[in-house]
Amino acid sequence: DIDPSFAPARVALSKIWLRKGDLSKANEYANWAVRIDEDFRPWWEKLNEIRAGIQNGQKYVQQSDLDRAVDEYEAISEKFPYYSQAHYYMGIAKYKQKDFQQAALSFENALKIYPDYQKAIKNEYDYWHDNAAECLALIILLDQFSRNLFRNNPQAFAMDNKARLVANHAINKGYCEKLTN
Repeated sequence: DIDPSFAPARVALSKIWLRKGDLSKANEYANWAVRIDEDFRPWWEKLNEIRAGIQNGQKYVQQSDLDRAVDEYEAISEKFPYYSQAHYYMGIAKYKQKDFQQAALSFENALKIYPDYQKAIKNEYDYWHDNAAECLALIILLDQFSRNLFRNNPQAFAMDNKARLVANHAINKGYCEKLTN
């Protein structure tokens, strides 16, 4: 038997992961909470609402219906202002609308909520080298976040050398094999 007292802790962890921008991990903990105690289903349903909004927004971006995409992301941001990815995706949509000022504000909001990119470029996550999954996360953070945040700007490539060094470290440590097993 599972102790139902753990369900509130699972929901709390779910909310932490949502603040970190990881909807998948947030959903994982919400699922655990619901399996323990059905009373936590409303939180799980809110996460599904976020997922549906993000998917709709991405679909609208692909269809070049940027106004509707922005509407989706704004609705999520208003309801869940601490979910950094909604701000990030809104920044992308605003950028594609050529509304660079609003795009910059959206990206800044995403960084205020989840400033790990700034910490990564300041070497505050070098200890992530010691673990395969964390090392991969650091590579993605350094390589991909800057690409999207600073698209069409030389700053998009500012962390390439550091990302390459971390990637070489991961290869030398055999992390690729560990992550594929």
